[in-house]
Amino acid sequence: PLFTGAASHAILAHLPPHQLKSIYLARARDIAAASLGARVALRATAQDPRVRALAMVACVVDARATMSVANGVDWFQVWLDSDRTQVDAVRETYGGPMSARCVIDMLEHDWDGIEGTNADLGRIRVPVLDVAGGRDEWVALDDVRSVFAGRSGAELVVIDEAVHDLAMADARVAMATIVSWFGRVLGVGPAVES
Repeated sequence: PLFTGAASHAILAHLPPHQLKSIYLARARDIAAASLGARVALRATAQDPRVRALAMVACVVDARATMSVANGVDWFQVWLDSDRTQVDAVRETYGGPMSARCVIDMLEHDWDGIEGTNADLGRIRVPVLDVAGGRDEWVALDDVRSVFAGRSGAELVVIDEAVHDLAMADARVAMATIVSWFGRVLGVGPAVES
């Protein structure tokens, strides 16, 4: 039940990275994830040899940049400029409340820039797909392209007019792309044309 329905997405979106990682590690061999959840899945895939393939939509490759654009303030810098004693402090963000512990986790686990994403992707030895929006207002397409450039087994598909929160038509294209990709790289099921 945790993985089905809109309520589960809200619950999963607000869990700290270490909890999301343990959920992915315990449940998935073939992973599909979106946005910040895709970044969590990327780290989990880098650490878990059981994962056979990873498909992502709008993967956040630089959590600090994405969250700064989405929220209009750099909560990472706010934390770094503080006395760092209010670890239970909660700030209202675009996606709901975000605790200082979440920012601390992201800083400690190297999610605040693309360097950590590059390192994780470099450790992955299974096929990886990211379906990115050409007009994503939160995840810089140039950053995504730089992370995926020249990586063996890593594919990037750009839906030109898609934004971060996919419109229904873009979501259908993304889903068809992922289903077809899983079929191709894992050799299961029919390939689906998008």
